[in-house]
Amino acid sequence: MKFKDDILKKINSDFREKSDEAIKAINDAIKKADYLNSDRIIRCIIFLSEGNLDELHKNIGVATLDPRDIMLWAEYEPLNGGERFTRVRDFDQNFDERLERQCEILKKNRLKIRKKLEEHKLEQYYPGDDKWAHFTSLSADTPDTMFTSRLVAILNGDIFLAKTIEGVVGDSSMEWIERKIPALDNLTPLNCIVNPILYNRLKTVLMRMY
Repeated sequence: MKFKDDILKKINSDFREKSDEAIKAINDAIKKADYLNSDRIIRCIIFLSEGNLDELHKNIGVATLDPRDIMLWAEYEPLNGGERFTRVRDFDQNFDERLERQCEILKKNRLKIRKKLEEHKLEQYYPGDDKWAHFTSLSADTPDTMFTSRLVAILNGDIFLAKTIEGVVGDSSMEWIERKIPALDNLTPLNCIVNPILYNRLKTVLMRMY
């Protein structure tokens, strides 16, 4: 398909030498699922991917299953511990300088998180994926709460992590994921899910809390 000028500009700016691969990935997805042929959905996918091809493929996969999830993550922010959401971006509109500034803020936050990695190494005690899988199985069959589906959406569709947090933290799970946790070096659990190393730190903390 022919993308709008602002979309092409954003792809070229974010993905640089890999922009052709990014365009092909989006076009291939549209051929398989024509409901993805929406400027709004495409902008949401690009915004969330931040120039990372792996993230692009992941976000395309999420959008293919349910475009509403990708629009929720890109355009809305949780309020009151995730009890409700407010729209802070509108990707029916073109990418503009305001959105570019928001992207820069996100990138700066990522840099801060990387610096935090050097300050605390709790993830070095992560016991491995097999033990994590066994640990998550302990909460897998527990009944869903009124917040489970919302928690899964906020945690990028990770139902195993969502159920485990509910099993360990309980009724305050929605507030806990946005709280700065000393054992996480004062990062929030939401900060941790964007980075594989920090994700191992979060899993280690959860297993020690049980």
